[in-house]
Amino acid sequence: MEHFESHGDHWNALGFEDQEIMEKIQESIQKGILENKYVYEYGNTTKILPFLYPESNPIQFCSLVVSENNKNTAESFFPILEGIKNSITIESKYIWKNDLVGEIEIFRDSKFNLSFFAPFYHQNFSTFSEGSKAEIYLSGLAYFIEKAVMEYEIDKGDMYELALGNFLKDNPKKSKKDFPFVILDMSGSIIVFPTNICSEFEYRGPILEIEDVTFFGKTVKKAKISLEKNDPENSLFINLYFSEKNVRDCEVKIGTEIMCRLWLMGYM
Repeated sequence: MEHFESHGDHWNALGFEDQEIMEKIQESIQKGILENKYVYEYGNTTKILPFLYPESNPIQFCSLVVSENNKNTAESFFPILEGIKNSITIESKYIWKNDLVGEIEIFRDSKFNLSFFAPFYHQNFSTFSEGSKAEIYLSGLAYFIEKAVMEYEIDKGDMYELALGNFLKDNPKKSKKDFPFVILDMSGSIIVFPTNICSEFEYRGPILEIEDVTFFGKTVKKAKISLEKNDPENSLFINLYFSEKNVRDCEVKIGTEIMCRLWLMGYM
């Protein structure tokens, strides 16, 4: 699986044009507040310093600054998304080439594996070994949102042949031409399908809650979704963020069943 070590698409997903991003980087560096709980020290002379802006917002701009021998260098910029607390088991860890952030693969109650971007990799996960259990806050960012397909017409394969056999048994005077397809009902389905890029997934499922949040003057949708089905008390929930301009012919509200490509983030 490929590790795509870049964040340009993530800013676009939040509604920013390419020419705006450098302006926001400059503003966030000037006004960012040091988040002391995520400061990480390398030996005696080097620190990773995360500056977040704006303060106390569901979406924040993170500037990771490396301070070495009193010289400060801005090394990485990405969004921080307020997540929902979940219990997981760490399966494996991967650190990006910048040696600052990384990705974590998790194992979830014998059900499935997921991976997510870890913005505070050293601060959160350096002391955790594979197989360790942890509680993390999970969130997602959707590159686009569209209305989910509610049913499929299946006209070949085992599912069709089985339904055809039942149809002909119940209707002995009819033939195959009277049964061109079987309808597969997708309503209520939750599907999380991995892509070839780590931390990115194709998703299908309903919106459980939704609200508007503001980030650098832009309105962004914050929706609660589940990555699992049939376990409302112990499901894997995330906050999913997306720009309204990336919604394709779909009214986003509670109960809307959506399809999207999402990027997962997790931190402690």
